[in-house]
Amino acid sequence: MTTTETIIENRNSTAQLVDDNIFYIKYREHTYSEVADFKEGYESYKILSQGKPVKVIAEMCKHANVSSEAREYAQSNKHPAIAEALVLHSLPLRIIFTFYSRLRVRTHPIKIFKTYDAALEWIRTI
Repeated sequence: MTTTETIIENRNSTAQLVDDNIFYIKYREHTYSEVADFKEGYESYKILSQGKPVKVIAEMCKHANVSSEAREYAQSNKHPAIAEALVLHSLPLRIIFTFYSRLRVRTHPIKIFKTYDAALEWIRTI
């Protein structure tokens, strides 16, 4: 994990703060994320948010995939967010995350989007 000002480069993702209160993590194209990659993302969240709850935008680019173990890890290890916007470019990922989000007990608003701009517009209203 490398930190340059407010940007953290992980193995499969880049994380930064947007608007001082929005944590944005983008998983790169053509990557396969495992539990270790999600742990890196959570660590980036802790560092950039300085331990305070912030809004989250998580973007999975085209051809980015997630192991079932990483999905389970994400479901059982929630971070203290104000709201979450998921940007999913892949239809199969949108279907999977829609299914998981219906089973998940929510402590904050969560919504799925096709584009970063739509996610950012929504999360700024929270």
